[in-house]
Amino acid sequence: MIEYGDGRIAAGGHAPGVLSAEERAVIRDLARRVYEIGNDPVQAQRQAFHRRNNALRAERPALLCFPEGAWDELVPAKRLVCTDPFWRGYELYLRRLIYRWDCLPDDFVTEAALGVPLRAELTGWGVSPKRTRPSEQGGAWRGEPVLAELRDRHKLRPVGLVTDEASTLRAFSAVEEELGDVIPVYVDRSFRDADPLLLETVCELRGMENLYFDMMDEEDELHALLAFLRDSWLRLYDQLESRNVFSPNTGNQYVGSGGIGFCDMPRGGADRPLKSMWGFCESQELASVSPEMYREFATDYYVPLMERFGLCCVGCCECLDGKLLDLARALPNLRRVSVSPWTDLRRAAQEIGGTVLLSWKPHPGLVSGTAFDEQAVKETVAQGLSWCRGMPMEIILKDVQTVRCDGGRLKRFLTIARQEMERSA
Repeated sequence: MIEYGDGRIAAGGHAPGVLSAEERAVIRDLARRVYEIGNDPVQAQRQAFHRRNNALRAERPALLCFPEGAWDELVPAKRLVCTDPFWRGYELYLRRLIYRWDCLPDDFVTEAALGVPLRAELTGWGVSPKRTRPSEQGGAWRGEPVLAELRDRHKLRPVGLVTDEASTLRAFSAVEEELGDVIPVYVDRSFRDADPLLLETVCELRGMENLYFDMMDEEDELHALLAFLRDSWLRLYDQLESRNVFSPNTGNQYVGSGGIGFCDMPRGGADRPLKSMWGFCESQELASVSPEMYREFATDYYVPLMERFGLCCVGCCECLDGKLLDLARALPNLRRVSVSPWTDLRRAAQEIGGTVLLSWKPHPGLVSGTAFDEQAVKETVAQGLSWCRGMPMEIILKDVQTVRCDGGRLKRFLTIARQEMERSA
């Protein structure tokens, strides 16, 4: 699985270097241990469970944890032995998998194989985003508009996707040569990094404040920009399908804004491979607008894009109160809906519970605060389970920026959540 902050992606910007004897021994031992973990019988059980859950037929909610920003505290860089940037990325990835197995009792699936990610990137829109970087590590950057006026959209160029097959092959060959006798190695071509985040793009081009004025003062021009972005993505999808760039993301892939892709999705055929994949859209930038404006400036543009996929996921950290019924009606292939800490879980359950998979993200502050309150975790999870009793759902602890250097908090959260699920069954 490729998740946020995956060390292999960071390694992708570097050519494989030379390992010392000590480094080779360490990384081979790590790979050997991951192979052992991946062959544990529980992995097949978890795969089958996720297939049932994504088919809305599971006997209980799924439970997952993505530490994200807290990984730096759980597996600090000072623990790494490899010095070469490429191999440090793979060492970090392997150490995180082992940490998961040892310390995070969730439903995460570990493969008995090692994927080398396809090196691919979007070309952009013909103008470079302007960002003021923070002075402190992990701080927020500030975006500056690059389109002074919406009518400047003639400066834009359609987005494309470039793959570097040669460097991908070099990376694969290096990993296979060093580790292939202790763990199977393959090129991971699963669909990723091609999600049409239209409103995020508008904000990069115009800025958040300008976007909100544009919706009122420059409605026609904003619609023209959104139509250009949508149509560009549709053309890119045509190209990706004709080139057959990606493999389906219906296995052990991170899909949407959290969740695992295992799914028995109907095959789309050789000419429509996206129909065998999960799609994803979100509009965090429109969290504050009315349901009517959300439909006008987001949903209506995402519908033709999500129709290209077999199933789709919607939402990330935005509040979707008052918008869920409309989304469910507009997207007949909607399967996973993000219920962020800012969305009313009870209301979501009442409006669309039982028809889609509710992907509930409890507030990460439960594990990130100065003190860890186990009773608060228990009450939060118990309440959420009571509202969603009998409904397909998953509980995902993510967007965690810190655990105050106390990894035990994540384990306790997951243990308490598991206990509450058993109690509510």
